[in-house]
Amino acid sequence: MDRRTFLRCGTLAGIGTYISCAGESAVFSSAASLFDSSSKVDLPELFTGRIMTVCGDISPSKMGVALASESLVRDQSGAEADAVSHYDMESAFRAILPELMQLKQLGGGTVIDTVSVYAGRNVKFLQRLSRASELNVLTNTGYDGTEGNKYVPIELQKESAEDIAFRWIKEGWYGIGEAKIRPGFIKIGVDGGGLSSFHAKLFQASALAHFQTGLPVMVDCMDFLSLSEGMSLLRKAGLSAEGLIWSCSAMPEEEDLLSYLYQGGWFCLKGIKQTGVNLWVKLLCFLKEKGFLGRVLVSPGQDWIVNGTFSTKGEKSGLSLNQPYRIFFNSLLEALSEVDFSRADIRTLTEKNPRKAFEVGVRRAGKQRKKYFLF
Repeated sequence: MDRRTFLRCGTLAGIGTYISCAGESAVFSSAASLFDSSSKVDLPELFTGRIMTVCGDISPSKMGVALASESLVRDQSGAEADAVSHYDMESAFRAILPELMQLKQLGGGTVIDTVSVYAGRNVKFLQRLSRASELNVLTNTGYDGTEGNKYVPIELQKESAEDIAFRWIKEGWYGIGEAKIRPGFIKIGVDGGGLSSFHAKLFQASALAHFQTGLPVMVDCMDFLSLSEGMSLLRKAGLSAEGLIWSCSAMPEEEDLLSYLYQGGWFCLKGIKQTGVNLWVKLLCFLKEKGFLGRVLVSPGQDWIVNGTFSTKGEKSGLSLNQPYRIFFNSLLEALSEVDFSRADIRTLTEKNPRKAFEVGVRRAGKQRKKYFLF
């Protein structure tokens, strides 16, 4: 059975519908990468209403303060570079762990890591950091098409939206690689100036994968034109804007941002600097005044370690740690409290909104979220 048939047959009823549509023998003979025909198939558990971390699913109430768009270790070599990791994992671990411990002391509870495959995503490393720091960490499935598709192999750019979605669904259902660690969201990145044909396929694949996994879709995009074109594709596919998180480190035009928020999407403001605290406060006050505080996420948005071309043998450490999370806790939250942001408002931004945005569940346009979902 080909991937298009798989996607057509895979419904919210789960694997059982797929088997009944194709026939059990067809499933086991042609989808060997998904099912092990030599053993009994163990159906995944129900995760709707849960948050999927690298250490398993948790209740949304266990997230605490969530940093909604971070990059713990990013490899900027690009997809066409040598597949061997370009950073020293032990050095990275020793550098990051104390910072995560400090983050926890400041009140952090969850780090949502947006580093994609081919850009340094290492789920075992994230799991190790999560266990050592006792912070929740989420990872992602998806492709980052920014910087002219630098982080997507050329052969994958030629695949159809169905083929791309098939890869993401498999990771959502059964976990990433041999680690079997499940992603907590779908992350795509697109360049500005309007969608290319490949970036349009990323949006289409996101909708297909969302309906089969219930994972929210985060879009990293600096340009409202590309975002709006992508949203048109998502609406056509039947995906509600409630399943979309627009992650942006630039200050969008107020008119564009309101147009987006009126449609029901989530907006993640990231990339804080000490000199930009007042701009963040001004924007958040504006959104509160317009009644959209309940659709906003915030995150320091830092690349904790950027190490694109350094040797794994340690000739160069390449470890450069900025600490915007300190600005986030020590400057931004304090500044908000001084402009009539109540504790409840700050909890909405940092705790309640991330729970809702990253909760597993299918968001179909015009329909309520499914109460149960098997993936």
